[in-house]
Order: sequence, then structure tokens, then C-alpha cells
Amino acid sequence: MRTAARAALGRFARDTRAAVGIAAALLTVGTVAGAALVVDHVWLYDQRDVLKTAAEAASIAATLDIDRQLAKNPSISDADLEDALEAVAKRYVEINLAHLPAQRLEAARQSLDEPDAIALGIDRAARTVVVTVQADLGGTLFSRWLPLLGNYEGPGAIAVKAGVDADSSPAEVILAIDTSTSMLDNLQGDVTDGPPSLAPGQTCSGGGNRSRECSRMEIVKRAALALVDILEPDKNNRVAVGVVPWHVQVRLDTNTADTWVNNGWADYPTHRRYDVPYLNCNYSYSSNHGYSSTCTNLPGGVEEALPASAPRAWKRCLDEDRVDAGIATLPSVDKLFDPPSRNAPFAQGYSTSGFGIAYQCQDPGSADFPADFKTQVCYMPPPGISSDVLRQSKIYSRSSQYDCRPGTGAILPLSTEPTKIGDTIKSLRPVGGLTYSALGVLWGQRLLTPSWKSAWGGGAHPVGPGDPDADEVRKAIVLLTDGNDTYCGLDNHSCKDSPVGIARADACDAAKEAGTEIFVVAAMDPSHISTPFESALRDCSSEGDDEYPAGTRRPGGSYVFLNNHTPENLRAAFADIADQLRTLRRIL
Repeated sequence: MRTAARAALGRFARDTRAAVGIAAALLTVGTVAGAALVVDHVWLYDQRDVLKTAAEAASIAATLDIDRQLAKNPSISDADLEDALEAVAKRYVEINLAHLPAQRLEAARQSLDEPDAIALGIDRAARTVVVTVQADLGGTLFSRWLPLLGNYEGPGAIAVKAGVDADSSPAEVILAIDTSTSMLDNLQGDVTDGPPSLAPGQTCSGGGNRSRECSRMEIVKRAALALVDILEPDKNNRVAVGVVPWHVQVRLDTNTADTWVNNGWADYPTHRRYDVPYLNCNYSYSSNHGYSSTCTNLPGGVEEALPASAPRAWKRCLDEDRVDAGIATLPSVDKLFDPPSRNAPFAQGYSTSGFGIAYQCQDPGSADFPADFKTQVCYMPPPGISSDVLRQSKIYSRSSQYDCRPGTGAILPLSTEPTKIGDTIKSLRPVGGLTYSALGVLWGQRLLTPSWKSAWGGGAHPVGPGDPDADEVRKAIVLLTDGNDTYCGLDNHSCKDSPVGIARADACDAAKEAGTEIFVVAAMDPSHISTPFESALRDCSSEGDDEYPAGTRRPGGSYVFLNNHTPENLRAAFADIADQLRTLRRIL
């Protein structure tokens, strides 16, 4: 029988077709094995890329969060900082693995719970975090089923490393800060009992401890200083910061004001036009609706002659009025960012008046002066008018530069000097009685506009218009306000129209059309923010706009910060803005 079997086998081996069959079988096995290895190789690389993406997201998130942690608590221990950042990193790893099938996702989550699954390399000084992640993404290799490859299971847990660094992409940032007198209140809107400012190292109480409770102004100043610290303005890294303190007016520093006067860019007008004047205003107040007034509109505009010369020396305050043929009037929207000139100089501080205030600028001693006018707003009454006449006429006398007081913070043009920027912020104090946020946006945009450079004595634009990187400059305005505008009119929370001045909505749209990003921050408890006011702030911001420059907007980033009921919330908001303006790049 064995002989017969050998003979049969020999005949099979000598058969050409049999030889071809053996070769084909061996080739098929090799091909399948090779294909399996190729498939597994691609699979492993794909899993590594998936985990790498998750690690990069975790590194960016942790790097952004380190600034928030240090802003909230500069003295936080290394151990507590690492715990906080590790929690952030793990959360972002899991978020970026959420697309895996349920069984594999569960395996990944279990492996992430293992000790040292996530390791951090924290550079506290540079404010960056390197993240190393080791995780089992589940699944099996196709080649394990091939007997000739044994029982190879694959590598199990995959380890990757990712890190980011702050790049020195150019940025110009304007802090437009409300300096109206309501900034003396705390975040809940109550007058504080504590000092106007605290010594370095002391912390602000958010409420309850009124002897140490800080005003909105003090909290905002500290938050703004933290933002500057994160941005690290410097000529070499091409980052500059400017400051616009605003209320009903803005103010120039002494040297800038002298330049404007010498160049004929700020004139005292001989006439003023009031496009929407009112009279016979009756004021009322209710706990539910606040202040309201019923006024009679005068038809059309009113043009009044002003005194032959300014009743007081110019205190360096400006609003939006330009002087055209001797008449102070508002510019058209398309002229908002035209540089100052002799042909269209700014009027010297003739501020727009609030809704419900009569605009007439007549002599209170004349027979033509209406007895029922409530307010005299344009200039001080002529000498010789008795106080009895003023009281009988119900006149509240205001100078031509009402609210332009000594000590009012002056505009700081773009600067790359942290000390100068810090000193300006520290000097801010509430001085203005009215709120006009359009000024913060408009004058902020003027600081960002290169054609205005000579108006500021050659302010620091890190990248000029002709430079190759000009289109990559991040230009941003951070608008800080503690309430709705005085100049929106009654029940006009959107500020899309303004009976006086330039509407905030128009100012924001004009700045954004010029390529500027707008962040808005409310220095007040969110319970005091009405739905219309919130919508108006969101519309003013760049929240719904396309990215400019492209690719700069961070995942999960925000342009609107309204949840600021504690000093920590407000400081974290400013730190978040600084984080978004920093350009991060992958380095590992």
C-alpha cells in the first residue's frame, strides 16, 4: 500500500498541472499574508494618527487653560496646576476619540484611567504644555488569523506625544474700557465700601466682604493687566497694545493734543447742529422699568450759534463731531475713519447729549428763552445771569466739555512697551456720567488704522501696510462695558439706531468691515443683562463673522463674555481673549 501511495504521489509531482497548483496555492497564501500585513500596517498608522490628533487637541487645550489657571490663582502650586491641566487634557483626548465604535471607545477610556496614561510636560514660564498619551484603541489585527504569522496581537496600547508653542505672529490689540462712574460699583451694581484700589498682592472679594470688595474698575484693571502679561507686547515679537478709556468722550494726552492744535485738527466750532432735539421732557422711575421719559420731538434739526470763543480752555476731550464750515456735526458712516485734517477737524469736546434732554443753546436771560426747557447743555451761561434765573428756568449749566475732567485717562496709541501699557491701565478711574460705547469702538479702530499713524505721533504698528505679513496681522478690539448705552434711546437696547451720535451697531459694523475682530466683555452680574442687551452685544462682536485672518479662530473660542458675576470670572474672560489672540503652532 505504501508503494502504491508513493507511486501516486510521484505521478502527481511529475504532472505539470499539479506543480502549477502547488505554486498557486503557495502564492495565494503569501499574497494574503502580505495583504494582511499591509492592511494592518495602514490600520496601525491610522490609529496612531487618531491618537495623535487627540493628543494635539489636548495639548492646545491645556496650554490655553494654563493661562486661565494662572490668571485665577497666580500662586497655584505645581501639583495643583498639573492636576487641573491633566483633567483638561484627558477630557479633550476623550472628546477626540468619541467617534470610535462603542466597544473600542470603552477600551480606550479604560486604558486612559491607568496610571501615567497621560503625562504632562509643563513650562510655567512659557505657559505651554506638552502632552504624552498612551491608550489602547481596541480592535484586532487581521494578520493574527494567519497561522504562518503565529498569534501576533499587535502593539496593544499606542503612545504619542504632542506639544505647542506660542508663535510670534503679529497682533494689534485695543483695550476699549468703560470709565463711566458706574464702574465705581461692584459687579452686582452696589456701591462698594472698600478702597478704590488694593495693594499689590491683595485679592478682590466678589461679594459679602464689603470692606475688601473691589469696584468694577479695579477688577477690570487687574484683568486687563493679566491680558497684557499673556500677550507679551514686544517690538521683536510684533505684538502691540493700545488703550482707549471712554465714557461720553475720549481724551488725548498733552503732546498729542498739542500736535492736533498745531495742525488744525481740533477746532472750536461757531455753530452746532442738533439733528434730533427734544423739549418738555417728563421723567419717571419705577422699580420694574427703571428711568423713563416722555418728550416732545422738535421737528427737523436745530442749528444754534455758539459763543464767539470757547468759554473754557480745551481740556483735550473729543467726541464724534467734525467741524464743517464752522458747524459741529456728525460725519457720515463712510467718513468715520478718515484721518483728522484742516478740512474736517474734530470739534473740541462738544459731546452729544442723552435722550430726553433739550438741545437749545439760547441765552437764558433772553425773552425768547422758553421757561419750560429742562436743560441747558451747550455752554456755560453768559456772565451776569443770576442763580435765581437759572433755577426758575430749570437749567443745569454744563460747560462745553462737560465730563472732561482733570485726571481723565488719555488714549494710549499702540505700544510695544509693557510698562507704558501697564501704567496707563493702572491710572484708569471712573469719571464720566454717561455711557457711549460707540466711542470705544470708533477710537479703537482709529488706533488700528495705519493712515492715522501721524495723528498719534507715529504709533507702533508692528507690521506696516506694505509689509509681506500685513494681511496676517490680528487686529482686535476688546470692548469692556458695564451697561447699556445712554445714547440708544428709550427701549432701544440694540443700539441699531441712535437719536444722537453714531449708533453702536454702526460703529461695530464699520470696524469689522475694516478687518477688525471685536470681543465684548460685560463687567456686571449676568442677571442684570437683558435679552435685548445680550443680543446687541453679540451682534457687535465678531461671533457670527467669518474668520479674519483665515484659520485664526480657535475651536470652542468665544467673542462674547457675559457670565462675569465674580472677579475670577472677569479675569478668566480676559485671559481667554488673550489665549485666543496668541497664535499656537504644533512643535511635536
